[in-house]
This record gives sequence, C-alpha cells and structure tokens, in this order.
Amino acid sequence: EKSRSREFGGSGLGLSIARGIVQAHGGSIRVQGGSTGAAIAFRIPVAS
Repeated sequence: EKSRSREFGGSGLGLSIARGIVQAHGGSIRVQGGSTGAAIAFRIPVAS
C-alpha cells in the first residue's frame, strides 16, 4: 500500500501518540536519531 511507504521517512503519528501517553502519566520521553535508525527511551514514575 502506497500510503505506508517509508520512502520519504518521517515518524508518523507513533511518536506523537507515545509522547502524549507518557506525558499524561507524568513521564518523559527522549529520542536520539542516528544515520541508521533511532533510539527511544521513556520514563514513567511508579505509584508509591
């Protein structure tokens, strides 16, 4: 399907949705991009 082509790159909606979920739970998200891919790390506080 042409609409799912990765030919033009981009992060799509996935990172935006993930950021919203993590922030809604009081956490933080970090993305490090590289020439061959990206690393995504997030932190969400645990309930005490």
